[in-house]
Amino acid sequence: MTEVEKAWVGAMVEAEGYVGFYNGRWRIGVGNTDPEIISAILRATGVGLVSIQKGTNKPIIHWSSQRYNDVINLSNQLKDYCMKVRKI
Repeated sequence: MTEVEKAWVGAMVEAEGYVGFYNGRWRIGVGNTDPEIISAILRATGVGLVSIQKGTNKPIIHWSSQRYNDVINLSNQLKDYCMKVRKI
């Protein structure tokens, strides 16, 4: 990722996302109702999966990654821009 992409993805994880240890795995993800935001995160990171959840008014689109090497790599790239990833 470029520095601009790192800053943007880091800001999205900080504002709209989550980082945590669930069911024995570290996970990082972002949920939003705008598919272009989630698509841009997927393009920038090159990793993860996208899923859709029924929302009250609009569907919620989730991008997430739980592969250990991908999560560690992302946390190293985003740590200057996102406090949430610093706990990994």
